Amino acid sequence: MIAAAPEALARRFVAIQATVHPLYLDHGALAPGASGLDALRAVPGLGGDACPDLRFAADGCFADGTARVALRLVVTGTHTRPFLGLAPMGRVVRVAGLAVYRRDAGQLVEVWSHVDTLGLLRQLGAAPHLGERPATRADAPDR
Repeated sequence: MIAAAPEALARRFVAIQATVHPLYLDHGALAPGASGLDALRAVPGLGGDACPDLRFAADGCFADGTARVALRLVVTGTHTRPFLGLAPMGRVVRVAGLAVYRRDAGQLVEVWSHVDTLGLLRQLGAAPHLGERPATRADAPDR
């Protein structure tokens, strides 16, 4: 789990830079087409503004022994600021995701990732849970 002082995070990010190819490419939905270190910087920024205590944890890691590494990750944070136009709810949200990285010569070259966006939206009250009927205009009270 990453929960460290800003100085420790900065040191960790400098170490990561050495393992990321300058043309690293993100094929995932969170930062599609982003490349290089900007692709890595974009992902925490997507939720970091809304959840200042955002934490990433690796829940499983599998490697094929050559060039690919698959990672199951869990991201948690407290929704304290607006996110995607949604007012802060003050509750902890938890989102699982998968990422498959391709390495070449010891550096990360590409990533394909997916996160449970629907699960996140449900936790934020922006999407109905299974079995719930979505609100419609007909449900709105008369004025």
